[in-house]
Amino acid sequence: MDACAVSIANGLSDIKISKRFLFYMSFLFGFFQGLMPFLGYLLGNAILEHISIYLPYLSFFILNYLGITMFISSFQKEEMSHKKITFQVLIFQAFATSIDALSVGFTMADYQIKEAIFCIGIIFLVTFIICYFGGIIGMKFGSKYRKYAQRIGAMILIIIGTEFLFPFIGGIL
Repeated sequence: MDACAVSIANGLSDIKISKRFLFYMSFLFGFFQGLMPFLGYLLGNAILEHISIYLPYLSFFILNYLGITMFISSFQKEEMSHKKITFQVLIFQAFATSIDALSVGFTMADYQIKEAIFCIGIIFLVTFIICYFGGIIGMKFGSKYRKYAQRIGAMILIIIGTEFLFPFIGGIL
């Protein structure tokens, strides 16, 4: 759902996303959402103790940086605030929203490889579909309410990023 929310925010931010870009965006989010559990599956529980404490901080900083940047640009003049979403930004977003999925792979450590790949395939497919339609929904709202939509999209990124450090926020919202 965090990848879907970021896809909506991207659509809100850039209402001129092409279908090709929407496909790439959805593919990247699905790829990273599938890659992280696969890495977790391969690494097993031994490494979880050493890296898991740093993952929420990394997600927090990446998503908040992107959200704050988006929020600030929403106050600029129309021609200055309309920035294309770059491939590098997509990679950051896909990575940041998929870090929590790494722990899913650790829970699959006792699965057979076929079972793990099947689960990862489902994760990829579901993420791809909801991100694709999330981007379309964002573009529809962004075309009517551009400035406000961009600010709302930025706030979504900030809330998701902050939730990595303070998980109780999700229960409140």
